[in-house]
Amino acid sequence: MLPNNEHWYSFNNGPVHFVGLDSNLKNAFRLSQLIWLIKDLKSNTQKFTIVFFHHPIYSSGNHGSTWYIRLLWKNIFEKFGVDMVFNGHDHCYERAKVNNVNYVVTGGGGAPLYNVGSNWWTIYSEKTYHYCFVSVNQTQLLFKAINSEEFVIDDFIIN
Repeated sequence: MLPNNEHWYSFNNGPVHFVGLDSNLKNAFRLSQLIWLIKDLKSNTQKFTIVFFHHPIYSSGNHGSTWYIRLLWKNIFEKFGVDMVFNGHDHCYERAKVNNVNYVVTGGGGAPLYNVGSNWWTIYSEKTYHYCFVSVNQTQLLFKAINSEEFVIDDFIIN
């Protein structure tokens, strides 16, 4: 449970501003969350911004993309220069990059895996157990997706 029973929140750690949102249908459309998100991103002064929530904006897995989240938040992420968005929901790995925002579906942590295809947004996708490794300093964010055999299946750098 978060302090004050919050459903959305943010915090800074080093040069990264983290934003947690509630993508469940009953809260995603709340005007209070939308206004809070815009104010939070507008006041952010950190070098990198990472946003996380459950339902993916872009996914080629069983559940697919979440249209209402794309409608609500995608343009805000682009306007305020969000670097990465992490999601789950689909039990697979997929990375997309749309309008300079990296979207990572990372649902390969232990539950049964889902099939995953690809779409116009897909940079890499795989039905695999995996974890994500992120290393950040003042000038660079390094991302690696690593499978259960400890092989790097996908990686990129944001400067």
